Amino acid sequence: MVFSSDDRSCEQSCQSSCPPSCTPIRIGTTVTGEPGTAAGVVNTGNPCCPTLNFIIPRGATGVTGVTGATGPTGATGTTGATGPAGGPAGPAGPTGPTGATGLTGVTGPTGPTGATGLTGVTGPTGPTGATGITGVTGPTGPTGATGATGVTGPAGPTGATGATGVTGPAGPTGATGATGTLPTPNALYATNEAAQTPTAVGDPLVFSDNQLTEGTAITHTANTGAITFAEGGLYHITFTTNAAPATGASVPLRVSVQLNENGTQIPGTLTIGDIVTSGGSTTLSGAALVRVTAGTVITLVSNSNTVTFSNTSIAAYDLP
Repeated sequence: MVFSSDDRSCEQSCQSSCPPSCTPIRIGTTVTGEPGTAAGVVNTGNPCCPTLNFIIPRGATGVTGVTGATGPTGATGTTGATGPAGGPAGPAGPTGPTGATGLTGVTGPTGPTGATGLTGVTGPTGPTGATGITGVTGPTGPTGATGATGVTGPAGPTGATGATGVTGPAGPTGATGATGTLPTPNALYATNEAAQTPTAVGDPLVFSDNQLTEGTAITHTANTGAITFAEGGLYHITFTTNAAPATGASVPLRVSVQLNENGTQIPGTLTIGDIVTSGGSTTLSGAALVRVTAGTVITLVSNSNTVTFSNTSIAAYDLP
């Protein structure tokens, strides 16, 4: 700071009037200002004992200098002997206060991007060359001469046709054979029109009347359910019945019947029907080809005892 003659006289006056501990000029704080701002000095004291605080703007970030070449690595020294272990570690000292973070320098502006150069013009396509002349086709060679056809040999003479033979006279008619006898058929047709309700599940239905009996191979006793086959062989058996709910039976009701051979169901003869109303009914019928041995008993069995059966019939006859 430069003082004029008046300033110096003022300084001398202040020195004579200020306490001995007061220096004529004291330096206060120095603050870094933003780049581009003006520098300044602020007096926070008095004219006799000024305290000057400086504001100095931060300069723009300079260009990074070129990195110098890396120097050669020095030779590694020998490792010294390990010293004795020290005494116990002393207590850790208190952590010092964190220093203030320095202001970040302003990044300089980015220079403008250079203009893109013009794309060169594509030159014109050169003309297509002329097509060459097609060569002349050569002449076709001459066709070779056809060879001469061989001579056909003479046809042989046709043989004479043989004479037609004379038809002989018809032979005499043979004598008529004896009249054969027809085999005796074996058949049974039994019925029961009246209503019947089985006492237990698995009971056979009974047949009250034998409407037709032929031969001796199939027998049935009226008002029983057993159809007995006295002779073995192949037989065709059919059956039909009408089923309705018995008194007190609840509906809907599923009913079924089947043919049994000596107490065992004949496969394929189980017939099922449904009764959906108390006054309703359903017809159950079926048929089977059965090969039996002498003494076999066939029955038509009910699988329910809550059903009344009527118009029941069974037919059986042998097949030669």
